[in-house]
Amino acid sequence: MGKPMDVARLRSLIDGVLATLYTRYGLKELPALCERLGLPAPNEGNTKHERLVASLRACPDDRLLHVADAVLDQEQLAQAERLALQDVLWLGRHHVQIPSRTRRERPETSTCPTTSAIRTASWCCWADYGTWTTTR
Repeated sequence: MGKPMDVARLRSLIDGVLATLYTRYGLKELPALCERLGLPAPNEGNTKHERLVASLRACPDDRLLHVADAVLDQEQLAQAERLALQDVLWLGRHHVQIPSRTRRERPETSTCPTTSAIRTASWCCWADYGTWTTTR
């Protein structure tokens, strides 16, 4: 097992993602979004952002890993957000170390005829199963 996960950092990163997501979804869509991501129902707050912040605040620490995984699997994120979330998640899991530079450059240089997000996800899956090995 790796280093213990930084729960405060993970919560902060998810909060940053939610600050982006509230602009993508309407008020009526928030309950379904929260359910999909594994967050408690957004019952408090007057604005979409306040409701998402309250939902995250109500989320227990032991559910944050599942929320982060759901965010990575289901939401389109900026590359910096995705990499930061992956870095925190991977600290507490067995993983093949892939330097950030390789994670940044490999998907863009792939000749695979898929979107960048799918190439990134495929690259991460290959790394998870130990097919790829890299050194720092």
